[in-house]
Order: sequence, then C-alpha cells, then structure tokens
Amino acid sequence: MSLRRLPFCATIAIGLGLFPTAQAQGSRVTDATLAGYYAVYQNPFVIGLRKELDAYIALKQGKSEKWHGRGRTDKAMLERADLEQVDSQYLSSRFTVYKIEGQPFTGGRQVSILFIEKPDRIFKAWMYLTGDGIYELRGFKDSGITPEQIAVMRKSYEKLMLDREHAL
Repeated sequence: MSLRRLPFCATIAIGLGLFPTAQAQGSRVTDATLAGYYAVYQNPFVIGLRKELDAYIALKQGKSEKWHGRGRTDKAMLERADLEQVDSQYLSSRFTVYKIEGQPFTGGRQVSILFIEKPDRIFKAWMYLTGDGIYELRGFKDSGITPEQIAVMRKSYEKLMLDREHAL
C-alpha cells in the first residue's frame, strides 16, 4: 500500500494499540511490523514536517526569509502553526514518529512526534498538502500525553522512541 494512501487514522508507530506490552513484545513484534514502522520515515507528510521545522528555525535565526517553500513569509500561517510557544531545543532535535492520523474535517495528516534530544513531550503537527504540492505545517501543539505516560512507554519501546538511525 502506498504511504500516501494510508487508511484513515492509521496508527504508524508506537501507539499503545499497535505494539504489545513489554512482556509480550518479543513474541508479537515482527520484522515486517518494524519494516512497516520504519517506512513511515519516507512518508511525504513526515518529510515535509522536518522541512517545515528546519525552515522555521532558519527563519528565526535570520538565515532564510522563506516559510512553506514560498518566496516570502506568510505571517498568518506562521502564527497559526504556533511554533513560537515551543522551545527551539525541541524543534532543532531529530524526531521519531509516534502516530499518523488523517484529518477528516480539515484535510492533511496529523503527525505525532517525539523529539529524541528532549523526549519528555509528544507533539501533534497538522500537515497539509496544498493544491500546488507543498506540504505545509498548519498547526503544532502538545499532545497531552503526560511525561509519566511517556516514561512508561520508554521502558518498553526506548529503542524505537529514541531511534537515531531512522529519526528525522
């Protein structure tokens, strides 16, 4: 199946519904499951998210004047993405993917990520594919998953959650 045609609300990564508990992990997580998970890093919405975060960082450092791949900064879109509220240590860190979901009312995909340099919060990014083929970051917020819940997940899935080989 094409990564662009993922089923609505397809859980991609380490959502608690996809991977088993730590006790059963060895018997149920197959190489095929891991290959499917690693393939998410080729998803154009995920790649687009990394490009958008890099462009935002370059914009804030004065190294670029572009946002969303355009020749000028769209201030309204920048404000809507709400990256000003996020510590730049998160944004400049590589991330692993927690989950990808379709956005039924607004279009695009919601990509939930964990930054591996600061793995204490999971963020939700709303990525949208425009009519002219540009992947835009249209929203970014904390997922609401508590640091305690993340710590529990890390006990079972640290290798995946902090995977530097595949992280973007």
